[in-house]
Amino acid sequence: MINNVTHVDSRGFFQRIFDSDSHAFENQKLQQINISDNPKQYTLRGMHFQVSGYPEHKYISVLRGEICLVVSNAHLATNKTNVKNQYFSLSENSQSTLFVPSGLATGWVSLSEDTLILYLMTSRYEECHYSGFRYDDDFADINWPALPLVVSSKDYSWSPLQGEIDEAIEQIKADEAKAEIDKANARLNAETKLLALGLTLDDLKALGL
Repeated sequence: MINNVTHVDSRGFFQRIFDSDSHAFENQKLQQINISDNPKQYTLRGMHFQVSGYPEHKYISVLRGEICLVVSNAHLATNKTNVKNQYFSLSENSQSTLFVPSGLATGWVSLSEDTLILYLMTSRYEECHYSGFRYDDDFADINWPALPLVVSSKDYSWSPLQGEIDEAIEQIKADEAKAEIDKANARLNAETKLLALGLTLDDLKALGL
């Protein structure tokens, strides 16, 4: 969490949300600035994460209203005990910006009506580089402070996270098995060529083959 520099007087307040000279924003080049407007209370957006492309770091501030924002590694965890969900309360009065590193999943639910959220992003959003999981996924086990009432059809349609993880693990096992078979075939081909050149099995053993 980054504390924003805020000046308050009789007119109201002036707040600096981003400063390239600040250590918190060091070496970060902004590519997009987005605003999310949410008229209804308990609107949910998430859980979304980047799977490819230039690393996208996010700086999130609430300009109006209040949200509970969740940052999760559930899509990276191989078992439920490794899942870590972090909960952040952000509001127009918090005078702070949340930094979310690339690769982690994010989502939030609005706790008030007419919530306005500002996103500063270090990479351009391209749909082909993103995926997600449902806000109520059993594997992620996120404890939302309120039941989301407004959810898009897309956020409802994400595949179960455990199924995707199982599929990824099976793919890794299949790739490892294929690599072993390829290694054995390469060895057999090499031995066949050496035998064709007149070497005996004893010669191959002497060579450590």
